[in-house]
Amino acid sequence: MPRTSKVWLSQEQQDDFERFTRSRTLAARWVQRSQILLMAAAHKPDQEIAQALGIARQTVALWQERFVEQGVAGIEKDAPRSGRPRTILPPQIDEILRMTTRETPPAATHWSTRTLAQVSQVSFSTVGRSGTLILTKIFQMSFPPCLLTPNFWRHTTVATRRPHE
Repeated sequence: MPRTSKVWLSQEQQDDFERFTRSRTLAARWVQRSQILLMAAAHKPDQEIAQALGIARQTVALWQERFVEQGVAGIEKDAPRSGRPRTILPPQIDEILRMTTRETPPAATHWSTRTLAQVSQVSFSTVGRSGTLILTKIFQMSFPPCLLTPNFWRHTTVATRRPHE
């Protein structure tokens, strides 16, 4: 006999999940989890839901179980992954980011991973791995790194300065 879930949705939750499934800007994992829960609330068997969404039956059961136990909070985030925890802490990454964007090394024009590693007291491979994080943070700031340097605006002409400065 096919297994059906014990998912029950309030009208408000049902409306929210239906809106989520139609969203073109919401993360794909949210859309998929919403589809799972809507189909489960319609008393469709797990295997049928899995086939309709092209996922494993176990995935369907996992998200139903999490929703039943924890509610919406249970489907908001993935469980922590196994593996070795990070050895470089966020304050260290922030310091490396600050140094990379606001300072230059003595007798050089830019930082190398080895000189940055010496100064920040982490291994050069850690600096290299965190480089991806640093580049991501710079990108998220939504302005180029050269704008972060203290002397950048002093060297621009009045015609090229932004009006608010």
